[in-house]
Amino acid sequence: MKNELEQLLVDTIPEASAFFEEMKGFEFSLDTIDINHTKGKRAFDKLQLQILKSKIQKPKPTDFATATLENNIQAAIDFFRTFLDPMSAEPLKTTPIIRSTTLPIFDAATEFSYDLEKKTITPIKIKIYKKDISYNALALIHENTHVLFNRQVQTGFHYHYNELLPILMELIATTQLETTMNDPALLENYLKIRLHTLQEFVMKFSQGIVQKKQLKTILPDIQLVLDYTIHNSYSYIISFVFAYHLFEQYKENPESIRQTIIKCITHQESIENILKQRQVTLKNPETVKATEKILKIY
Repeated sequence: MKNELEQLLVDTIPEASAFFEEMKGFEFSLDTIDINHTKGKRAFDKLQLQILKSKIQKPKPTDFATATLENNIQAAIDFFRTFLDPMSAEPLKTTPIIRSTTLPIFDAATEFSYDLEKKTITPIKIKIYKKDISYNALALIHENTHVLFNRQVQTGFHYHYNELLPILMELIATTQLETTMNDPALLENYLKIRLHTLQEFVMKFSQGIVQKKQLKTILPDIQLVLDYTIHNSYSYIISFVFAYHLFEQYKENPESIRQTIIKCITHQESIENILKQRQVTLKNPETVKATEKILKIY
């Protein structure tokens, strides 16, 4: 079993090496500031246990409404045009979008070209889940948010918030697309996917911590892979928890959060400052309660 684990880690070395090279080249921060304080760490540990205990049922593709690739692209374009501005939808019209036969169920990804010298991140193509379902419109909204944010590289960006805006945009979009895509259970099923993925990343995070201690005497490259696993998992966990608290705030004051998103995507203000202003932090009980509440529902 140990040999199988080590082989798996060895196979991930190129991916992990590229990740840390990009973090260094773009001068992004991997500081886990949210759990560097006793109160935040205590809240994080408690939340992890609650997530692991949850019995979240992942939906099936047939739980979503049928929607062609063209309809999903148009729904995503319409959302950006109305929620942000017409030009924010341009990447969805100019970047190749393909159905992937290799991506896991409900997954999506944007292939980027990273130029460490020019410090630019350029989208090459967007890959979405192969089935023609309404969920793909949300995936396109998620990926397009990454593209818009990456147009300007922000030195010192706290990379653990990388998924925050894309997840928040998906959450907001569900409230509109449930009607336009004739899928009244879109938010419910979307949340089940996100919570199931959250549980998977919590397991990977905790396993990574344990494995790093167990395998501390082996090759430095293996330690690099374990660090990559831990950071990657933590990024998703913290991004979802913070995004969901912001979504709760959106439901109370949509226009205020809309303006906040615009400022973040255009880098008029940093995500770090926005979170501080809105008291979205593990040290704030309300931030953790937002996720705890939906864990009890699903």
